[in-house]
This record gives sequence, C-alpha cells and structure tokens, in this order.
Amino acid sequence: MQPQSQQPQSQQPQSQQQQSIANTTSKMKIKISQLFERALKACKYVTFLIISNTLLHIVAYFIMCNISHHCASKLYLHFCTVDHLASLNTLAMSPFTIMSPHCIAIRWVMMESVNMVYFQLLMLGSWVVSKVP
Repeated sequence: MQPQSQQPQSQQPQSQQQQSIANTTSKMKIKISQLFERALKACKYVTFLIISNTLLHIVAYFIMCNISHHCASKLYLHFCTVDHLASLNTLAMSPFTIMSPHCIAIRWVMMESVNMVYFQLLMLGSWVVSKVP
C-alpha cells in the first residue's frame, strides 16, 4: 500500500510545478505585452522627436547659412580688399589678394551660403504654392 500512497504524492508536486509554470508563463505573456506596448509608445515618441528635430535642424541650418554669409562678406572686405578707395596701388594689388587661399576660401563660403539660402527659400515657396488650393 505504501507504493500506491507515494504515487499521488509524486504527482502532486508535478501538478504544482505545472501550475507554477503556467502562472509564470501567463505572467511572462503579460510582461511581454506590457513591454511591447511601452516599446510602441517609445517608438511613437521617438518618431515625434525626429520629426520635430528635423524641422529644428532645417531652421537652424537656414540661420547658420545667413550668419556664415554675413561673416564671410565682412571678412572678405577686411582681408581681401586692400583699400576701399580706388587707386593705382589697389588696382595693382587686387589680382594678388583675390587669388590668395584665404580669399578663395572666404569667397567659397559666401557663394555656397547664398546658394543654400536660395534653394531653401525656393523649396519653401514651392511647398507653400503646392498647399494653396
């Protein structure tokens, strides 16, 4: 009789194990679903930040192009023009000063910043016109 009484006892821990496994499995499913919901909310938040940051970057880039153009034009006048008054000395020195590396670099910054502002305003104007009914 003892072997028969021991058998239900050995089955009882197995059923408890199965119940505990089922409980942990259901808890894990709930945690996974909660984790998935949190991840989805985080993705929505990150997407919002990316979109808002993109607009912020566009505006900052536009402002930086304007500032760089303004500074480059002032630097070009200071470093690459000998004198504001026309004289024979300024005409003689002009070919040498405008071909110096720093003047070429400053002129490049001026031209590229003008092009960037031009194309940004062109895109903005095209977008506005496309939205007009």
